[in-house]
Amino acid sequence: MNRRKLYPAISIVILAGLITLVLFGGDNWLGRLFGTAGLDDIKRDRLEQSARPMFDRQNVELVGHIGGTAHAIAVQGNYAYTGIGSELAVLDMSDPMNPNRVGYVVLPGQVMDVKFADSLVYAASDLGGLRVVDVSNPASPYPVGYLSALACAESIFLSGGYAYVGCNNGPLQIVDISNPASPMLVGSWKGSAGGIAVFENTAYVTGKDGALAVLDVTNPASPAQVGSLSIGSPASSIVVQAGKGSSGRYAYIASDSGLRIVDVTDPASLSIVGSFDTPGWASGVTLKDDLAYLACSQNVSTGGSGGLWIVDVKDPAAPVEVSHIGNTMLYSQVAVEGNSAYLVEPAHGIQVMDISNPAAIQEAGIYKTFPDPNVITLSGDNASTPFAVIGDRSRSLAVVDLADAANPRLVGSRDLLYVPQDLKLSGNFVYIASNDGAGGPGGWYLIDVSDPSNPAEAGFNPSSVVHSGVALAGGFAYFTGEYNQNQGAFNIVDISNPSSPNDVGALEFSGFGETIEIQANYAYVADGHGLQVIDIITPTAPVAVQSIDTDGYARSAAVSGDYAFVANWSKGLQIIDISDPAELHMVSSYNPSRYVSDVAISGKYAYLLEVAVTSESGQRTSWLEVMDISDPSAPAVVGYYLGFPYARDIAVANDTIYVAAGGLYVLRLGTSAISGSVVQANGSPVPGVSISAGPEMQTTTDDLGNFRFDGIPLGGYELTPALTGYTFYPPALSSATISPYNQYQIFTMLPPTDTAVLSPDAAANLDLAGLQGQNLNVEFPAGAATFTGTISLEPTIVSDGAGFAFAGHAFNLAVLAN
Repeated sequence: MNRRKLYPAISIVILAGLITLVLFGGDNWLGRLFGTAGLDDIKRDRLEQSARPMFDRQNVELVGHIGGTAHAIAVQGNYAYTGIGSELAVLDMSDPMNPNRVGYVVLPGQVMDVKFADSLVYAASDLGGLRVVDVSNPASPYPVGYLSALACAESIFLSGGYAYVGCNNGPLQIVDISNPASPMLVGSWKGSAGGIAVFENTAYVTGKDGALAVLDVTNPASPAQVGSLSIGSPASSIVVQAGKGSSGRYAYIASDSGLRIVDVTDPASLSIVGSFDTPGWASGVTLKDDLAYLACSQNVSTGGSGGLWIVDVKDPAAPVEVSHIGNTMLYSQVAVEGNSAYLVEPAHGIQVMDISNPAAIQEAGIYKTFPDPNVITLSGDNASTPFAVIGDRSRSLAVVDLADAANPRLVGSRDLLYVPQDLKLSGNFVYIASNDGAGGPGGWYLIDVSDPSNPAEAGFNPSSVVHSGVALAGGFAYFTGEYNQNQGAFNIVDISNPSSPNDVGALEFSGFGETIEIQANYAYVADGHGLQVIDIITPTAPVAVQSIDTDGYARSAAVSGDYAFVANWSKGLQIIDISDPAELHMVSSYNPSRYVSDVAISGKYAYLLEVAVTSESGQRTSWLEVMDISDPSAPAVVGYYLGFPYARDIAVANDTIYVAAGGLYVLRLGTSAISGSVVQANGSPVPGVSISAGPEMQTTTDDLGNFRFDGIPLGGYELTPALTGYTFYPPALSSATISPYNQYQIFTMLPPTDTAVLSPDAAANLDLAGLQGQNLNVEFPAGAATFTGTISLEPTIVSDGAGFAFAGHAFNLAVLAN
């Protein structure tokens, strides 16, 4: 049949009908169409509502955190406020033998120093500047203010309503904190300021340049140097106090050579009056009564001991050792409260010493950390208590209880001889690929974690291979790495009897052997140059099947179904079709303008770790991006999280994301909601309309015409309304992604199309009932047509050319020849 146009006279009748509908139509229909209704339902992310967001993120929420390098401590009463990795952690020290974390808050970057005053902690963050945290409830610390626009932030001192913030490379910055919610920079001084003390209107600063500088800060906006003195070696900590009686003022300085005591009574005439040398580097100092407590770091050049030294400084000119406890630790700070000294050890955590008898120091408890996690593996769904096993660059292993994702707990640890580069868990055993961390070989470990609190070495197999990756499948362990420069190594070990592993196969290939994944009878290796596919159907004789160059540096690969996802460093994410392992081809790519270092796949999502380098400082920060890969040819970003220190590994289980980044971050991919309503063209609600958002996602509009889908995964959806005999505008809504806000959509239900037979000798009539509450009648007199056909009147919102429109309303009018 052919479609024919009606005569213009008929069109005029229709136009008149349309005008009548607009004049007598219903309420704010256009407003409803364009979404002015339903905005109260939109729920915004609580961090994005905050006036002081700490992290840039969308659809990914921080759930929990633990670990990182220990940097700082301040003690008040029974609580220690510590900077460990990115968190300000509150430790209950009421039992010095068993320090316990009771609260924490995660801040940007690394928390380098902390000071306590009036239920507030002021934290110096290397990426976040000055952060102010309310700790009035130790179990629930929360940020109240910040000043990020600082040149650096490594050390901090509080005095007279000001925070003095500095770092070893300078400068010293003076911040007005009279309003903690809104700190303001008021002055600065260019000079090394790793150690800071302020006494009355004078600031004393030391640093890696080995000098003591004295500044007049009577006017904080314009500090003026009034004195200086060479200490002779880098100095990182300083305490200033008045002498006994009227005997002046002294500075007690921890330097690489030991304790130096300086008479600072006259800033113009400074002099060292007393000294006490330590075998290691003195990194921190504090005073109590007439005793100086020195935190010392082992001198790695000479082997000089680290530890805690207690020195009698009653006579500043003649300091005398009271006692010490030596070890190989690298203590960096010390605080004293009551009968305990608290020492910060970057790789181990917070060590508590009993100093009730200063002449006989005794070790008490320790709050342990893992400073620099490199790789993560998860216990899986069968474990009675979920846990993560973490390989740390400090040559150690950590076991973290994940039963409470918001409060992960370190429950076990073990030192290793080599640096773990990859690890996988099978049953009670962890298989670890390791090397020396400097390009040299190591071997692979077998660790028994049947008792998570006490991981035990069950075997170590030295190797000439620089191991980088490990995968487990079918009773075999598959290791990859390199023999030498650009000579990849692939080894297969029979682990059917974990206590007696047996090497069964090996293969060399061109590349580096970074990571490995097993699917069916093939191993997929990210080899630096690209993706390498190895046939492993015969474990004793693995065969290289195919490879593809990704034109970048392939650091990691993940496999799912017919596709491999390659983290290709500066060239982003590459998606490769592996449906035929012998014929690989590129499907698509995504380049975020950052360096993609790792990728993990779970369900319909790819999780990317990305590295951004700050050109000014060379500092590395990391992103997490989440991509919908349900269509591998068109991956779409659905969420991201920015705020990590340098991230090294990622693992995903049940929509929970675990990131190794200066500690363990626990994150969760958010869900979203779609809601809306169905109305008639006059705005009246339409109940009982079926709404579909995909398979197993159906609902029906309620009495008010509303519908809602809650808790749906992020991604793209097509909404389709249906009610027998009716059409809708729009007929379907296609959405590329779900935004961080609730999506709201309004459908307008139109009356059914009316049809009639029109012939040259007979009149015809069309009726549309209920459109904007009006009845529309269109009459066709005899002789209106020159041929016999079927005429149809179809209500729509936008004309497609067959009808006329007014204020957004139109009808498609057509005659089809019989």
